[in-house]
Amino acid sequence: MSFDLLRWFAEVASQDWIWYAKYLAANDTLATGGHQVGLYIPKVVFGTLFPTAVSSHTPNPSHTFPAVVASEGRERVVRAIWYNKRVLGQGTRDECRITRWGGQSSDILDPEATGSLCIFAFRLGSTRDAEECRVWLCRDLVEEDIAQDWLGFVDPGSGALVSPSGQQLPDVAISEADSPCVLSPERMPAEWLKSFPDPTELAARAVSNLPTARRKPPDDRLLLRRDCEYQLFRSVEEVHVFPRVQEGFCGVDEFVGYANAVTNRRKSRSGSSLELQVKTILEEEKLPFSHDAVSEANKRPDFLFPSADRYRDEGCPPSKLRMLGVKTTCKDRWRQILEEADRVPYKHLLTLQRGVSSTQFKQMNSKWNTLGCTKRAPHVVSKGGAGQSTDIR
Repeated sequence: MSFDLLRWFAEVASQDWIWYAKYLAANDTLATGGHQVGLYIPKVVFGTLFPTAVSSHTPNPSHTFPAVVASEGRERVVRAIWYNKRVLGQGTRDECRITRWGGQSSDILDPEATGSLCIFAFRLGSTRDAEECRVWLCRDLVEEDIAQDWLGFVDPGSGALVSPSGQQLPDVAISEADSPCVLSPERMPAEWLKSFPDPTELAARAVSNLPTARRKPPDDRLLLRRDCEYQLFRSVEEVHVFPRVQEGFCGVDEFVGYANAVTNRRKSRSGSSLELQVKTILEEEKLPFSHDAVSEANKRPDFLFPSADRYRDEGCPPSKLRMLGVKTTCKDRWRQILEEADRVPYKHLLTLQRGVSSTQFKQMNSKWNTLGCTKRAPHVVSKGGAGQSTDIR
């Protein structure tokens, strides 16, 4: 299985290819039961892959090309389209999608694919428009880890646009977000120029950079600050990593070791960032809790309510206790929290994943009580799903 993915990457790794990777959301697949079937792609990705269509200035410009999903092994002619009527003052839509994947027969539109990492490799033609697409849908965490070794960190919200040849491409997350948190070296704290800041420093800076977010509902606050923290992180990374890359490497092992260190720091940042921002909001809302406290032996649930001391008090009934696990994605990680906080029978999980399938949701509800999501994940479960879900407001 892993060998197949490595071979697939090798086949699409020349300078003619560009990769776009994203975690499939419920409104990408058929999980919502909606009629607008098609994979959402950010406008900056559409503009990079289909520049001729963008420059046409016509209503709903589109581009067709053949695409092959590796697990299906057959070619389809798909259509990338920018619904631009709002830009032209003729309607309300302003979004880009790739459609015509074959409906229910498509593996990547399967509701069970919601939350899976999907890699799209586009081969550019002489006009710089994509002329071909090959798709790999990761089947498990092993393949996701292999994919992120090639791609670098893939943010669950924005995805990642990558050139295997090292071509400079727009940053999907930064280009689509407000930019008060992008720092030039001149505006960066002096100590950040010397060494990479601790995650708690970045999280605190994101809070201080967005004072207006304090007046917003908790989930808006969480997402705004997390986006800001990511921009801060990328600003610092640019200062530290790019000069090292320019220096060059003495061999492949040295290069691979450095690339792995950069990737691991990105993965670590993503999880700790979400956890720290949730902690800040719980403090702002004046809710009693303990963070990263020991429950039993070496078990450390992300959050215990009302406190770790009350959890350890045998006189406190389990019905008065709560726990919260925090995961950026949950498709294959939700079972991890089942082993945490033995005294709490019903587990709570907060995730940024944009939707889960009905089957996944039923599996979760058979084990615990509530799945928490944010406003960016409005389609938590497809029609027919049972159980409880909630936003964090």
